[in-house]
Amino acid sequence: MQKTFLLLCMTALLSACAATSAAPSCNLYVIALMKQKNIYLPQANANGLDNYLKDSKDWIKVPRINGKLNHKAAYLAANTGRVALATYNTHSGRSGHIAEVYGKKKMEWSMGFNALVPYVNSTVNGRKPGVSLLSQQFKPSKESRMNYYIYDKK
Repeated sequence: MQKTFLLLCMTALLSACAATSAAPSCNLYVIALMKQKNIYLPQANANGLDNYLKDSKDWIKVPRINGKLNHKAAYLAANTGRVALATYNTHSGRSGHIAEVYGKKKMEWSMGFNALVPYVNSTVNGRKPGVSLLSQQFKPSKESRMNYYIYDKK
């Protein structure tokens, strides 16, 4: 009887902890996603990950078109099974944001970006990880400090 009671208490405590645990930050979530795909990313915040991707031989930075992000190239890469990441680097002490481009949903129009944009998979502002439109995770006003990268390790 006492063992059953202790087991019930422990189960309730674990459930309470799981229910109140915060979602992982975007960098930890994306690092975990890449680890599942056997792709190395260093333990760093989103700014550090953007800096790493920019200098890595394994990642190709998607060139801009007329100064704008090439959403279509990132989407097409993800849609054909390649790994693509979207990043925002604040270039300051405050961390930016990082997400994986999700190629299983068609791109949709974003008024803010004034373009078709892909869906991305990440967590933001303490919400549970999930897939949402790029414009719901990245502010269009930050586009000049955003990048797309495609994994290209042979």
